[in-house]
Amino acid sequence: MTDGIGGAGNFEIRNASSNANALSAITNGTGKAGEFQISNASSSADAFYATTTGAGVAVRGHATGTGSAGAFQILNASSDNAALYASTDGTGKAGYFNGDVHVQGDITYSGTSSQSSDRRFKENITPIEGALDKVQRLRGVNFHWRREEYPDLRFKQGRDVGLIAQEVEAVLPEAVETDEEGYKSLAYTKLTALLVEAVKEQQALIDAQEATIDDLTTRLAQLEGALGTLADGTGLDNATEAPK
Repeated sequence: MTDGIGGAGNFEIRNASSNANALSAITNGTGKAGEFQISNASSSADAFYATTTGAGVAVRGHATGTGSAGAFQILNASSDNAALYASTDGTGKAGYFNGDVHVQGDITYSGTSSQSSDRRFKENITPIEGALDKVQRLRGVNFHWRREEYPDLRFKQGRDVGLIAQEVEAVLPEAVETDEEGYKSLAYTKLTALLVEAVKEQQALIDAQEATIDDLTTRLAQLEGALGTLADGTGLDNATEAPK
Protein backbone atom coordinates (compact mmCIF):
# COMPACT_ATOMS: atom_id res chain seq x y z
CA MET A 1 0.00 0.00 0.00
CA THR A 2 1.15 3.53 -0.65
CA ASP A 3 -0.27 6.99 -0.04
CA GLY A 4 2.22 8.66 -2.36
CA ILE A 5 2.73 8.76 -6.09
CA GLY A 6 5.25 5.94 -6.28
CA GLY A 7 4.66 2.26 -6.82
CA ALA A 8 3.22 0.15 -4.05
CA GLY A 9 5.86 -2.45 -4.71
CA ASN A 10 8.45 -3.57 -7.21
CA PHE A 11 9.71 -7.14 -7.49
CA GLU A 12 12.33 -7.92 -10.05
CA ILE A 13 14.89 -10.60 -10.88
CA ARG A 14 17.73 -9.28 -12.99
CA ASN A 15 19.43 -12.61 -13.53
CA ALA A 16 18.26 -13.81 -16.94
CA SER A 17 19.15 -17.42 -16.15
CA SER A 18 17.08 -17.53 -12.96
CA ASN A 19 13.91 -19.63 -12.87
CA ALA A 20 12.82 -18.37 -9.45
CA ASN A 21 9.70 -16.31 -8.73
CA ALA A 22 10.13 -12.59 -8.26
CA LEU A 23 7.29 -12.76 -5.73
CA SER A 24 5.58 -15.65 -3.97
CA ALA A 25 2.70 -15.10 -1.56
CA ILE A 26 1.23 -18.07 0.32
CA THR A 27 -1.23 -18.38 3.15
CA ASN A 28 -2.76 -21.33 4.94
CA GLY A 29 -5.28 -19.14 6.72
CA THR A 30 -8.49 -17.39 5.71
CA GLY A 31 -6.91 -14.07 4.81
CA LYS A 32 -5.45 -12.85 1.52
CA ALA A 33 -2.11 -14.15 0.32
CA GLY A 34 -1.39 -10.64 -0.91
CA GLU A 35 -2.99 -7.26 -1.52
CA PHE A 36 -1.83 -4.34 -3.63
CA GLN A 37 -3.53 -1.00 -3.16
CA ILE A 38 -2.95 2.67 -3.91
CA SER A 39 -5.12 4.87 -1.72
CA ASN A 40 -4.02 8.15 -3.31
CA ALA A 41 -6.69 8.97 -5.88
CA SER A 42 -4.33 11.30 -7.78
CA SER A 43 -1.70 8.64 -8.30
CA SER A 44 -1.18 7.30 -11.80
CA ALA A 45 1.16 4.54 -10.76
CA ASP A 46 0.35 0.83 -10.96
CA ALA A 47 -0.62 -0.88 -7.73
CA PHE A 48 0.92 -4.02 -9.16
CA TYR A 49 3.15 -4.38 -12.19
CA ALA A 50 4.76 -7.57 -13.40
CA THR A 51 7.11 -8.00 -16.34
CA THR A 52 9.37 -10.70 -17.67
CA THR A 53 12.00 -10.81 -20.41
CA GLY A 54 12.32 -14.56 -20.19
CA ALA A 55 10.14 -17.46 -21.24
CA GLY A 56 8.24 -17.67 -17.98
CA VAL A 57 4.91 -16.18 -16.93
CA ALA A 58 4.90 -12.63 -15.58
CA VAL A 59 1.83 -13.29 -13.43
CA ARG A 60 0.24 -16.62 -12.64
CA GLY A 61 -2.87 -17.20 -10.59
CA HIS A 62 -3.41 -20.68 -9.20
CA ALA A 63 -6.26 -21.87 -6.98
CA THR A 64 -6.72 -25.36 -5.57
CA GLY A 65 -9.76 -24.41 -3.52
CA THR A 66 -13.18 -23.08 -4.46
CA GLY A 67 -12.10 -19.47 -4.87
CA SER A 68 -11.06 -17.59 -7.98
CA ALA A 69 -7.49 -17.68 -9.25
CA GLY A 70 -7.83 -14.00 -10.10
CA ALA A 71 -10.36 -11.20 -9.78
CA PHE A 72 -10.23 -7.81 -11.49
CA GLN A 73 -12.76 -5.15 -10.60
CA ILE A 74 -13.24 -1.40 -10.96
CA LEU A 75 -15.50 0.00 -8.25
CA ASN A 76 -15.53 3.56 -9.57
CA ALA A 77 -18.69 3.83 -11.70
CA SER A 78 -17.33 6.85 -13.59
CA SER A 79 -14.18 5.08 -14.71
CA ASP A 80 -13.86 4.15 -18.38
CA ASN A 81 -10.73 2.06 -17.94
CA ALA A 82 -10.50 -1.70 -18.43
CA ALA A 83 -10.53 -3.89 -15.34
CA LEU A 84 -8.26 -6.26 -17.22
CA TYR A 85 -6.18 -5.39 -20.25
CA ALA A 86 -4.16 -7.94 -22.20
CA SER A 87 -1.96 -7.14 -25.19
CA THR A 88 0.83 -8.79 -27.14
CA ASP A 89 3.23 -7.61 -29.83
CA GLY A 90 4.27 -11.15 -30.63
CA THR A 91 2.63 -14.03 -32.46
CA GLY A 92 1.18 -15.61 -29.33
CA LYS A 93 -2.20 -15.06 -27.75
CA ALA A 94 -2.97 -12.00 -25.63
CA GLY A 95 -5.25 -14.23 -23.57
CA TYR A 96 -5.93 -17.94 -23.22
CA PHE A 97 -8.83 -19.53 -21.34
CA ASN A 98 -8.98 -23.27 -20.79
CA GLY A 99 -12.61 -23.65 -19.76
CA ASP A 100 -15.95 -21.90 -20.06
CA VAL A 101 -16.08 -18.10 -20.18
CA HIS A 102 -19.14 -16.19 -18.98
CA VAL A 103 -19.60 -12.55 -19.98
CA GLN A 104 -22.29 -10.22 -18.65
CA GLY A 105 -22.18 -7.44 -21.19
CA ASP A 106 -21.16 -6.87 -24.81
CA ILE A 107 -18.24 -8.34 -26.73
CA THR A 108 -16.69 -6.32 -29.56
CA TYR A 109 -13.87 -7.58 -31.76
CA SER A 110 -12.23 -6.50 -35.01
CA GLY A 111 -10.98 -9.94 -36.04
CA THR A 112 -12.70 -13.27 -36.60
CA SER A 113 -14.52 -15.51 -34.15
CA SER A 114 -14.07 -19.17 -35.08
CA GLN A 115 -15.19 -22.44 -33.52
CA SER A 116 -13.55 -25.84 -33.75
CA SER A 117 -15.20 -27.78 -36.59
CA ASP A 118 -12.56 -30.12 -37.99
CA ARG A 119 -14.02 -33.37 -39.27
CA ARG A 120 -11.38 -35.28 -37.31
CA PHE A 121 -12.99 -34.12 -34.06
CA LYS A 122 -16.43 -35.49 -34.99
CA GLU A 123 -18.20 -38.81 -35.28
CA ASN A 124 -21.74 -40.07 -35.94
CA ILE A 125 -22.17 -37.40 -38.62
CA THR A 126 -25.70 -37.31 -40.08
CA PRO A 127 -27.55 -34.62 -42.09
CA ILE A 128 -30.31 -32.58 -40.45
CA GLU A 129 -33.69 -33.94 -41.54
CA GLY A 130 -36.82 -31.85 -41.94
CA ALA A 131 -34.82 -28.62 -41.77
CA LEU A 132 -37.33 -26.52 -43.70
CA ASP A 133 -40.16 -27.63 -41.43
CA LYS A 134 -38.05 -26.78 -38.38
CA VAL A 135 -37.30 -23.29 -39.70
CA GLN A 136 -40.99 -22.67 -40.35
CA ARG A 137 -41.71 -23.53 -36.72
CA LEU A 138 -39.28 -20.87 -35.45
CA ARG A 139 -40.40 -17.34 -34.68
CA GLY A 140 -38.32 -14.19 -35.00
CA VAL A 141 -39.44 -11.54 -32.50
CA ASN A 142 -38.79 -7.98 -31.38
CA PHE A 143 -38.59 -7.41 -27.63
CA HIS A 144 -37.20 -5.36 -24.75
CA TRP A 145 -34.92 -6.86 -22.09
CA ARG A 146 -36.13 -6.75 -18.47
CA ARG A 147 -33.19 -4.64 -17.35
CA GLU A 148 -34.70 -3.44 -14.08
CA GLU A 149 -35.31 -6.98 -12.83
CA TYR A 150 -31.86 -8.25 -13.90
CA PRO A 151 -29.47 -5.28 -13.56
CA ASP A 152 -26.36 -7.44 -13.06
CA LEU A 153 -26.76 -9.01 -16.51
CA ARG A 154 -26.19 -5.66 -18.25
CA PHE A 155 -28.84 -6.26 -20.89
CA LYS A 156 -29.04 -3.98 -23.91
CA GLN A 157 -31.23 -0.93 -23.58
CA GLY A 158 -34.01 -0.33 -26.08
CA ARG A 159 -35.68 -2.57 -28.63
CA ASP A 160 -33.91 -5.77 -29.64
CA VAL A 161 -34.48 -8.62 -32.08
CA GLY A 162 -33.92 -12.37 -31.77
CA LEU A 163 -35.46 -15.72 -30.93
CA ILE A 164 -36.88 -17.24 -27.72
CA ALA A 165 -34.67 -20.00 -26.31
CA GLN A 166 -37.60 -22.13 -25.10
CA GLU A 167 -39.18 -22.04 -28.57
CA VAL A 168 -35.91 -22.97 -30.27
CA GLU A 169 -35.33 -25.78 -27.77
CA ALA A 170 -38.57 -27.44 -28.92
CA VAL A 171 -37.26 -27.45 -32.51
CA LEU A 172 -33.45 -27.63 -32.21
CA PRO A 173 -32.48 -28.55 -28.63
CA GLU A 174 -28.77 -28.76 -29.56
CA ALA A 175 -28.69 -24.96 -29.84
CA VAL A 176 -29.93 -24.29 -26.30
CA GLU A 177 -28.06 -24.45 -22.98
CA THR A 178 -29.61 -24.31 -19.50
CA ASP A 179 -27.60 -23.01 -16.54
CA GLU A 180 -27.72 -24.17 -12.92
CA GLU A 181 -30.52 -21.71 -12.16
CA GLY A 182 -32.68 -22.87 -15.07
CA TYR A 183 -32.09 -19.87 -17.32
CA LYS A 184 -31.61 -20.69 -20.99
CA SER A 185 -29.15 -19.32 -23.53
CA LEU A 186 -29.11 -19.74 -27.30
CA ALA A 187 -26.14 -20.50 -29.55
CA TYR A 188 -27.25 -18.52 -32.61
CA THR A 189 -24.33 -19.81 -34.69
CA LYS A 190 -25.75 -23.35 -34.54
CA LEU A 191 -28.79 -22.15 -36.45
CA THR A 192 -26.53 -21.73 -39.49
CA ALA A 193 -26.43 -25.50 -40.07
CA LEU A 194 -30.22 -25.65 -39.88
CA LEU A 195 -30.62 -22.75 -42.32
CA VAL A 196 -28.16 -24.31 -44.80
CA GLU A 197 -30.16 -27.55 -44.96
CA ALA A 198 -33.47 -25.65 -45.06
CA VAL A 199 -32.30 -23.63 -48.08
CA LYS A 200 -31.22 -26.84 -49.83
CA GLU A 201 -34.63 -28.43 -49.16
CA GLN A 202 -36.40 -25.31 -50.40
CA GLN A 203 -34.21 -25.22 -53.52
CA ALA A 204 -35.08 -28.86 -54.25
CA LEU A 205 -38.77 -27.91 -54.12
CA ILE A 206 -38.15 -24.94 -56.43
CA ASP A 207 -36.20 -27.14 -58.88
CA ALA A 208 -39.05 -29.69 -58.92
CA GLN A 209 -41.61 -26.96 -59.50
CA GLU A 210 -39.51 -25.48 -62.33
CA ALA A 211 -39.25 -28.94 -63.95
CA THR A 212 -43.04 -29.30 -63.74
CA ILE A 213 -43.54 -25.84 -65.21
CA ASP A 214 -41.14 -26.63 -68.08
CA ASP A 215 -42.99 -29.87 -68.82
CA LEU A 216 -46.38 -28.14 -68.74
CA THR A 217 -45.05 -25.34 -70.94
CA THR A 218 -43.82 -27.88 -73.52
CA ARG A 219 -47.13 -29.75 -73.49
CA LEU A 220 -49.06 -26.50 -73.79
CA ALA A 221 -46.97 -25.45 -76.80
CA GLN A 222 -47.66 -28.83 -78.43
CA LEU A 223 -51.37 -28.50 -77.73
CA GLU A 224 -51.48 -24.98 -79.13
CA GLY A 225 -49.65 -26.20 -82.24
CA ALA A 226 -52.20 -28.99 -82.73
CA LEU A 227 -55.10 -26.58 -82.28
CA GLY A 228 -53.54 -24.21 -84.80
CA THR A 229 -53.24 -27.02 -87.32
CA LEU A 230 -56.91 -27.88 -86.88
CA ALA A 231 -57.90 -24.24 -87.24
CA ASP A 232 -56.32 -23.82 -90.69
CA GLY A 233 -57.89 -27.04 -91.98
CA THR A 234 -54.67 -28.94 -92.50
CA GLY A 235 -55.25 -31.23 -89.66
CA LEU A 236 -58.93 -31.72 -90.65
CA ASP A 237 -58.09 -32.68 -94.25
CA ASN A 238 -55.53 -35.16 -93.05
CA ALA A 239 -57.98 -36.58 -90.58
CA THR A 240 -60.82 -37.06 -93.22
CA GLU A 241 -58.71 -38.24 -96.16
CA ALA A 242 -59.64 -41.77 -97.11
CA PRO A 243 -56.86 -44.30 -97.00
CA LYS A 244 -55.62 -45.50 -100.39
